Amino acid sequence: MQKAALLPMELSNGPQRKTNIHKIFLNSLSFTLAILLLYIFYTFASVGNGSYIKFFRYETQQMDSRHYRRYFDDQEVPTITRNYPTKEGYLVWTPQCRIPDINPLHKSIKKVIEIQETVLCSSVPLLTKIEKDSLVVVQEAVQHYDPKKKISCCYQEVVRNSSNMPLGENPDDYFWLTPCKTFKNSIQLLGQEYIMVKCYSNKRKSKKEVYRNMHANIKINTEARYKIEKSEGNKEKMNVLLIGFDSISRLNLIRSMPRTVLFLKSQGWVDLRGYNKMEDNTCPNFLAILTGLSPKEIRKYCFPKNNETFDKAPFIWKDFSDQGYITAYAEDEQWIGTFNYHKRGFVKPPTDYYLRHFMLAGEKNMKIKKVDGLKYCLGPTSSSDHILRYAFDFCNLFKNNSFFGLFWMNSFSHNNLNTASSMDLRILQFFEKITESGALDNTFVVFLSDHGMRFGPIRETYVGWMEERLPFIYLWIPQWYKDKYPHNFSNLINSGGKLTSPYDLHLTLRHILNNSTKQLDYCPKCMSLFRNVPWNRSCKDVGVTEHWCTCTEYKKLPIDSPVTKPLSEFIITTINVLLANSKNVVANNSKCATLSIHRILSIKIKAQEFQNDYNDYKLIFETSPGDALFEASIREGSKFTLLDAISRINFYDSQSKCVSDAIMKKYCFCIYV
Repeated sequence: MQKAALLPMELSNGPQRKTNIHKIFLNSLSFTLAILLLYIFYTFASVGNGSYIKFFRYETQQMDSRHYRRYFDDQEVPTITRNYPTKEGYLVWTPQCRIPDINPLHKSIKKVIEIQETVLCSSVPLLTKIEKDSLVVVQEAVQHYDPKKKISCCYQEVVRNSSNMPLGENPDDYFWLTPCKTFKNSIQLLGQEYIMVKCYSNKRKSKKEVYRNMHANIKINTEARYKIEKSEGNKEKMNVLLIGFDSISRLNLIRSMPRTVLFLKSQGWVDLRGYNKMEDNTCPNFLAILTGLSPKEIRKYCFPKNNETFDKAPFIWKDFSDQGYITAYAEDEQWIGTFNYHKRGFVKPPTDYYLRHFMLAGEKNMKIKKVDGLKYCLGPTSSSDHILRYAFDFCNLFKNNSFFGLFWMNSFSHNNLNTASSMDLRILQFFEKITESGALDNTFVVFLSDHGMRFGPIRETYVGWMEERLPFIYLWIPQWYKDKYPHNFSNLINSGGKLTSPYDLHLTLRHILNNSTKQLDYCPKCMSLFRNVPWNRSCKDVGVTEHWCTCTEYKKLPIDSPVTKPLSEFIITTINVLLANSKNVVANNSKCATLSIHRILSIKIKAQEFQNDYNDYKLIFETSPGDALFEASIREGSKFTLLDAISRINFYDSQSKCVSDAIMKKYCFCIYV
């Protein structure tokens, strides 16, 4: 069995001397130098971008000052003395975990990085807006739609009501539109929250539609009014806002949104630099935050085998709601929605304010402009703008009450590494505006992603491997909380340089809810970030498996190593058994092809400081037919064991169209018979 070995060093014993005094002196000096060099090696030795052991984990590249240094050098940021050891060049540095501080513009990924221009959904001003609960025609914009200014408009309400839903429809996919009601200049909205408006240019004998848009009008609804009336006005309770977007690593946020990151840093937001995802995609990483369930329990919800919905899941927003918090959840790009992609979502709205049917109406009734295959524009308004406006309006309306809001964007980040760069100014403006509004004065904010880019060229590099597992996460704490609980705030600051996970974030939300320090059964060493998180944590301590762990160091092996063949045979057999047992999720007249390994791209072995009776390997390979790229973590002991799910690291697009199961889509190459 192969074992990872430390890099050999040659130490000089020095020249021989005739006198015993000189011999003793030089022998002592040699021994001292040997100990010093071994210490230096132990301190710095790690896996580099080429995945081989070096003294320094990566070679620092010169950054482009336009996109990095000008934004981050010499910034005055509030700091607290660290209570743990650190080392330059590492985000986390402990005997249990070493996460390198990789250059965001590392030379290995420069070819796949580009800054994109802002995408415009309309070249003319919007014709309508919501103003003080009224739907208003913007008179200054009319000339852009009809030079003669003969415009008439009507609006329809978007309704989510399953009482008259046709048989066989899914409640979370169903909406209907009321008849279009004509208005001039403006009309008071009496309880209507979600509106589609159409405007026409009137001619002698006909009229032509020249404008169509959607508006979400947040009003105090029945559920919110009840909670406000029962509220005791306890300002000791922080509001909670979770806002973010899909598939953006910490490094990609720095690359793509430097102005936003500069603003967060200048305002004193806390950067959790060692935040490691716990599973593959959005759903399990979200459920870890929102429920604290174990991975096994989470998979039952995220990958249902029947028509189960999420209504019974123990979401933490239910606990906040029970304590009088007004709740909201909004997400764009409905077909890949966190709780709806190959899942049935919710029978009843999960929160007091729920935007799904509004976004569905927009996707089905607006003129769509796609970017990277996603619905970037719904008519003249971007999908992300709908989410950002809804988030701002919700927080601003209820800033003097207690609220819990989750707002999520997929449309500019899920499919392309670089599209997020076009949103830097828009996201910056959102944070500037919501800060100025005072809505964050009593709000704990989590600005985050679920994971980095999971597919594409960057994912085939070591940097991309790290990025996939290390999403960005920034935390905002109100000043009054810092003043009243300085110890908690100090602990939170210190958590920034420690290994953390979605389970820690869940317990932090629990801490805010009821000051709870209760442990999770699945992860007893996970804890609230307001507590003194141990500095020497392992991935196991935070509920992260070996496959997703960024703490571990691996050494590259030759492709023709003796272990390569048995490893590849084990893993391809494992995949084919999965495919053979999944016939019930394959459409009629179709089947999944039996796969074979076309080539091995990479094999690595875990560098272990202590002798074990097993070895851990990472194998990247391509299969045929379909040219799928996979990555697997395998343990070789008395037998081979798959350590976690097998990652698909390139797009499968329509290759698996015949399969309805989200997991099996990663593996199946459809054959139509």
